[in-house]
Amino acid sequence: MKKKSPTKIFIIAGEMSGDILGAKLMRSLKSKERNIVFKGVGGPKMHEEGIRSLFSIQKIALWGFLEILPHIFRVKHLINKTIEEVYRFNPDIIVTIDSPGFNFRVIKGLQGLNCKKIHYVAPSVWIKPKRVKFLEKFYDKVLTILPFEKKYFDKSLIQCDFVGHPILEEDFENSDGRCFCKKHKISDEQILLVVMTGSRESEYRKLTPIFLDAINLMAQKNQKKVVAAFPYVSNAHRKFLSENVRDSDMVKILFVPEAEKKALYSSADIALVKSGTSSLEIAIAKLPIVVAYKVSFVTAWILRNILKFRGFVSIINLLANKMIIPELLQEDCDADKISSELSILLEKKNADEQVKKSLGEIKKLQPKDGQKPSMVAALAVLGTLHLNKNL
Repeated sequence: MKKKSPTKIFIIAGEMSGDILGAKLMRSLKSKERNIVFKGVGGPKMHEEGIRSLFSIQKIALWGFLEILPHIFRVKHLINKTIEEVYRFNPDIIVTIDSPGFNFRVIKGLQGLNCKKIHYVAPSVWIKPKRVKFLEKFYDKVLTILPFEKKYFDKSLIQCDFVGHPILEEDFENSDGRCFCKKHKISDEQILLVVMTGSRESEYRKLTPIFLDAINLMAQKNQKKVVAAFPYVSNAHRKFLSENVRDSDMVKILFVPEAEKKALYSSADIALVKSGTSSLEIAIAKLPIVVAYKVSFVTAWILRNILKFRGFVSIINLLANKMIIPELLQEDCDADKISSELSILLEKKNADEQVKKSLGEIKKLQPKDGQKPSMVAALAVLGTLHLNKNL
């Protein structure tokens, strides 16, 4: 009997949050289809699942119109390199994860490739509805992780599945916060604050000084010692923090590796994070949050005047369609306003109310069938080749 040829899947993740989603998807795919070969672009999590990335995803983890300009020729080269590798690999399926700025340019260069094309994590179609037409033209299927996104695709020709958010698969309940505090000599009298300034270099370079000023102001206003814990996402991020972040009279600085992140969440009091997946991660860990974010003037102007964006940026608020988590964006992303919002959360009643409301919204991210979101996504991917007939 002729041996069945392996199913070849090319996966592209352009930033750390996509790397996490990609790794979970790969794990679920392997559990359902043993004869499978992966290739693509990803980070350390996808590397653990078997992908040897074509290049470091830090090179393409960029966002914003002005922010991308200095790197435009490098990114163009990496787009062409990815396209060439996809043609060389000749996959059965290509899965692009989030990062539309990079992924959509790759897909446009693969029009002659005869394979199934899937985009995982819909772009912000509520900001830019014409992206539905783009996806319809270049993809066979889109997998959404937010429930309200599917309605934007219902009248289009493209198949769309709500698969749920894979971050729900993370276990934040069983980490020992007491051991974390003991190890780092954090007392009950100190405020333990999680600080997340993003995984992209452009983000943490812009946000870190603003966040630091806010933390020092909060400590002075409340006359309490603060331990500001910065989880780092890469060696480059760790190097930047060590060179630019220092203790002050009221604030002790702590740099936290990935392995200790969940224990940090279990022991922390409040969190200050940039918008994105990190805010959802913190909410699931039952921590009260302040979200703050700032992009270049040009990027902000385009969002407000060309794309007419006036909505929320944090996932919890998007799900609720109202403000549950405070968002301090652009001109509001300053030290004084951030410190004031953090001080409000130090009042336990305010913090408990936010956490309760956030957890209620998070339930909307679970697929109706109760399966793990990454497994629902894997079955949707395999379904494009009818491989799930015997699953």
